[in-house]
Amino acid sequence: MGNPRGVKRDFGALETRRFEPVKLFGKSLNNSEIGRRLKVSNQTVSRWRKEYQDGGSVALRSAWRILRQLRWSVQQPVGRALERNEARIEDWKQRRWPEIKKKPKKRGGRSFSSTKAV
Repeated sequence: MGNPRGVKRDFGALETRRFEPVKLFGKSLNNSEIGRRLKVSNQTVSRWRKEYQDGGSVALRSAWRILRQLRWSVQQPVGRALERNEARIEDWKQRRWPEIKKKPKKRGGRSFSSTKAV
């Protein structure tokens, strides 16, 4: 999900896209049909519908507008933490992880169901 590095998102277009289903909500179409028409997932339409019902058009407007106006952006860590203890991490991976890791369940015996082929 998201855009490739260096490609900026068009937040105006994304906001416009969130308002497209509002016209279709009143036409008694279900979320699946709206999703097919707009080429988005059923869950996305469901989320948009709930946001619209709870907060109206304001709820569908773009988020964190103030931060963008201040020219702030989402930050990602540059590297690993200086406090990182590689020896303890390796010890945890070798000892603790195998203990808590989910293991495949052992297969039971043969089924004696009369509907299964033997």
